[in-house]
Amino acid sequence: ATTLFALALWLTLALFGLDSGNDDYGGGGSPVSDLDESADANNAAGGNDQSKNAIGEVHYIPTPKATIAYAVSLTSCGVTSDRHDNIKNGGHSSDPSFHEGAAVLKHSIHLSSVRNYHRSKSVFDYEMIAFVHPNAKSCSHVFRDLGYTVQIRETPFNVTDIKDKFLREHIVKSGCCGEKEYLKLYAYALLDYPIVIHLDLDSLILQPLDDLFHAMLDGDADKQSKEAVEARSRIQAMHNDPLPEKSIDAYFTRDYNMINPGHKHVGVQGGFLIVKPNTDAFREYVSIVLSGKFFQGSGWK
Repeated sequence: ATTLFALALWLTLALFGLDSGNDDYGGGGSPVSDLDESADANNAAGGNDQSKNAIGEVHYIPTPKATIAYAVSLTSCGVTSDRHDNIKNGGHSSDPSFHEGAAVLKHSIHLSSVRNYHRSKSVFDYEMIAFVHPNAKSCSHVFRDLGYTVQIRETPFNVTDIKDKFLREHIVKSGCCGEKEYLKLYAYALLDYPIVIHLDLDSLILQPLDDLFHAMLDGDADKQSKEAVEARSRIQAMHNDPLPEKSIDAYFTRDYNMINPGHKHVGVQGGFLIVKPNTDAFREYVSIVLSGKFFQGSGWK
């Protein structure tokens, strides 16, 4: 079974700066500048071994330990007539200003990656992925222009196949985006990456997440490297609970803002998920939606 546990006070979400230019980097330990991103592209293409920014600084980028996929979902191009009707508009990911959020998010990830090593000290690279529903294909060029890899994806299940009557009737008008919100399940299908983070477009990263990645990549606690052991000691789990001894397959946070005080069933905050891609897990979640026993107000049993 997939190991899940809740994080507390780890990821801070806020508004930050805008992205610009090309974010490719030259691997293999090339010294490059964080200000001159065109030099990063030259190194990636086998260009200069060294590059300088506008004030002559040269920075070294180590070979990354791994490349992490950062994914977002776009459910619709949205409308402007009634921005408060989330379902009609296709969800908050389809706010007319979503392109600004996509740029801000990518730049914040860049600053917290190995490409900004002299400041971030991160050893992980990144790639940007956008899951785009066919309804939003006409505006997906925004993501391509920003350097995202665009994947056109249908909702991973047919609503008419859902066995539970209540869920079948209400899933299309629930949450931000109805059944299209489940596009994020495709994070489990990105098998070319060891770890995938799915984020909302109105979020950003303010610090490297290397500790989370080290703890996930090195397997069971008793087999982990010193680096991973130290990373585990710094991760703050909810209520100071210890991390599981077994391999960590996913991280999530609880969405306490969406429930009344004292409620026993606290749902997962869908705007922040970190998973190890796994086709079995993908199929299991789809199966739960289609055939699981759903309880109104508390979710699946």
